[in-house]
Amino acid sequence: MQTIIDDICNTIIENGTKFVLISGNGAAGKSTFANLLKSEYQKFNKTAFIIHTDDFLLDKNYRINTFKFYVNKAGQERKGYMASTFPEAYDFDKLTSTIADKNEDLVIIEGIGAAFLSDYFNQAYKIFLQTDKKTEFARRQKRTRSSADLSENRMDIRYEQFELFVLPLADQFDLKLISQPDFSYVAP
Repeated sequence: MQTIIDDICNTIIENGTKFVLISGNGAAGKSTFANLLKSEYQKFNKTAFIIHTDDFLLDKNYRINTFKFYVNKAGQERKGYMASTFPEAYDFDKLTSTIADKNEDLVIIEGIGAAFLSDYFNQAYKIFLQTDKKTEFARRQKRTRSSADLSENRMDIRYEQFELFVLPLADQFDLKLISQPDFSYVAP
């Protein structure tokens, strides 16, 4: 992974990149990757700041009581609460304002919601991390709060929503990596 981080740092320094977007599905390693990138970038005597898009999700009670209707891959109509896989789940005005206020050399914006910012930050370096449903489920079980819904049904819905609303945006990203169960990354 160090080689990947080094290559990204060299690229963004050479290009004078101010913003890095890191998106992907849950438990793909977005936060860890962002922290590693920040640490490596700072070795060049540059400043970096991480913004987590989860901090700009609308109130959880509002989101779980607001339903979205969509059609799944099988053509079935579905109803789901407003999860982080829907752009409407975020306060983008507040998020973009917070981003604009940062004066660091590099601003790293990480989280599922970063996928929805691709159009706003055309000059950003964009990294998309993905893991399979089974690995995501196993990682979530290890790190989650006891109140979280980790049923297999909920995880199936969560991954389905990711595949429908976030994964298609991966084509707009500069670098796509698949997170392996051992936390290494490979190109798709």
